[in-house]
Amino acid sequence: MASTGGRMFGSRAFRVGVLQALLWAVIGAPLVRICSRFGKIFKDFGTKLSDLTLGLLNFAHFLVAHWYLGVLALVLWPVVNWGVVSILSPSPEVVVPRRLWYCLTSL
Repeated sequence: MASTGGRMFGSRAFRVGVLQALLWAVIGAPLVRICSRFGKIFKDFGTKLSDLTLGLLNFAHFLVAHWYLGVLALVLWPVVNWGVVSILSPSPEVVVPRRLWYCLTSL
């Protein structure tokens, strides 16, 4: 069983971070494209949208315009995940903070 300290690339936290980044890439990229297209449709209809919907559409437009920031976040996420898990659970016996972190970041 790999520990959360020590080697980063061999740790479970890093591997989970890679899986989370891949999941967000597979699910998030099509959703961003769909949201940006729906934004154009709603604009053509002249419909009044809620603030939450406008925020989501603006975020989708931002990610389409600045796609490299999304790629950078996905590439850096496994390192961030490994660092946070290493801080939250310095010993392998402490699993509650680590599991809570995984639950919060896997939504």
